[in-house]
Amino acid sequence: MTACRDCQRYQSEPPRRRGGRRLQPKRLRLSDDYGGEEDRLSALPDELLLDVLARLRCARAAARAGLLARRWRGLWTRLGALVFHTTPLDPLLAALARIAGPVGSLDIAVPEHRRRQARPTPARISLLLCAAAGLAPAKLSLCIWSEFAAVELPLFDRATDIALRVRGGRFTLPAAGDFPVLDTLSLDCRHIDFVDLLPRCPRLRELWICDREQGSVTVHSESLEELDVYTFVQLQRIDIVAPGLKKLRLNASDGINRSEFTLSFLAPALEEFTWQCSCHSSTDTFGMAWRLDSLNLQTRQVIPGQNQLATNSESSSVQLQRRSHVHVLWLYICPLAGWSGAEQNFGQEISRFLFTKFSVLELYIRTGEHVYGDMVLHLLGLCTFIRKLNLITVSTTSWVSKPCSLTCPCDQPKSWRSQSISLTELKEIDIQGFDGKDHEIDLLEVLLRCATMLERVTLRLSSKVSQSDSDGYLKLNSLLKAYPSVECKFSLT
Repeated sequence: MTACRDCQRYQSEPPRRRGGRRLQPKRLRLSDDYGGEEDRLSALPDELLLDVLARLRCARAAARAGLLARRWRGLWTRLGALVFHTTPLDPLLAALARIAGPVGSLDIAVPEHRRRQARPTPARISLLLCAAAGLAPAKLSLCIWSEFAAVELPLFDRATDIALRVRGGRFTLPAAGDFPVLDTLSLDCRHIDFVDLLPRCPRLRELWICDREQGSVTVHSESLEELDVYTFVQLQRIDIVAPGLKKLRLNASDGINRSEFTLSFLAPALEEFTWQCSCHSSTDTFGMAWRLDSLNLQTRQVIPGQNQLATNSESSSVQLQRRSHVHVLWLYICPLAGWSGAEQNFGQEISRFLFTKFSVLELYIRTGEHVYGDMVLHLLGLCTFIRKLNLITVSTTSWVSKPCSLTCPCDQPKSWRSQSISLTELKEIDIQGFDGKDHEIDLLEVLLRCATMLERVTLRLSSKVSQSDSDGYLKLNSLLKAYPSVECKFSLT
């Protein structure tokens, strides 16, 4: 007995002999109804035979077992978990009609048809949905890649977990009725009315949404605790009202519509969140053009009294009790060559985030050997409330930039070295990739002067820094000695 081609990918690779040669698995041999060797396997109780079929993880392969011996025929219809991978619609409907139900789990994937004439009609998709609903699955996974017009989604009143991946389809809801026990819902489809759907899911705790067309997310739920939203079009609107929401993850891969974006957010119980957003904002305010490529706002766990952010490996009950959360804004910035577009202020992008009072600012700058002090100070001027600054610099260039040259205007004007910013909340600075160049030491000097309550500076030096560079080393050493109250640490990256 063998699983279908799709299921074979999930089965383990055959073991190898010491020389690397694969051991070929022995095929199961059963006597047929016309004589042959004694069939001991078929003499086992139905429960054990069903366990054998369940391990195939493929309803098609389980049904083929009936070709080997009469004892196995029809047993597959009694499986608690049924998986139909890339099964054409006609044989799929025929197979579902043979199952009495209810079933524990139903996983269906209908193959994609590139020719429009071969695609299933909405009426046939509706037949499939009704057949699936008739089996009353506790867990349903449905994958249909073909496009079709709006189809009514039946009420799966026994389902606790539903996953619909129907990128080319639209769903409507019945005039009345609920999903009374639905706990987890995953949706990847062109359209469904969440304003109508979510009130019908009184026990919904986890919701996963993939938006490929609307650019608008409206989620109002009293019971929801976890929400994941992925958008592949420009995000125009977010409206979230979820009093019990604890975890939120938003990913806007195509960015935000700057002219139309609106935000309404109410989640007082929120504990963990991540907002990833592509920005593609550019400005030439700092002597040359810089590109703010992406932003990531998230919560991280910290342990009071420790400098390092908590890791997943910590298991002490004392540590778990003492953990708290901090809000971290991560920005990825790189130089931009040949730019002549309209300027987009970095501050406008930052202001769009849910929590402007983040306590940690993390800047990842692909410098291309350019001077970046003016830009960093500008960003700090927008975030004077932060308690920690993580500055990570990589000297390599990106595909949209050129390395610094003798005629590069990146250090114009030079007045940023005398700039003054009130950073009284800043307690810790961590710089990774520090090369010891003059403009880097100048930036550190401005930070030490402006952060009057600074407690700690960590410099993670690159391999380019050494005591043999007497001028840079002496300048850095003299600078740090001028601030004896600040604890300084050095390490090599």
